[in-house]
Amino acid sequence: MADKALRDLLLDEGVTAPQITYLAAQGLTSVKRLANMFDKREEVSAWVQGLDAHHRDDDDLKAGLKQAWREAEAFTEQKLKDKHRGVEEEDYQ
Repeated sequence: MADKALRDLLLDEGVTAPQITYLAAQGLTSVKRLANMFDKREEVSAWVQGLDAHHRDDDDLKAGLKQAWREAEAFTEQKLKDKHRGVEEEDYQ
């Protein structure tokens, strides 16, 4: 099951609730996991191509997931920088 932060991020990018449930079943369960699953935007597209036909052919899903990955990557990088500066996890909530 996708955590709330990931759900909210994906919903904001136009990914539907049933798609989020499907993605969670494929191992996409958190913002941190999304950020760390891929190193490049092209890898997101390649991963989507490995999904079932119904999902891999959905351009809106692919676009939403790519944008969500960009945001997850940026957020995770910022958290790492902040951690080194002493910012606590609770400061993000």
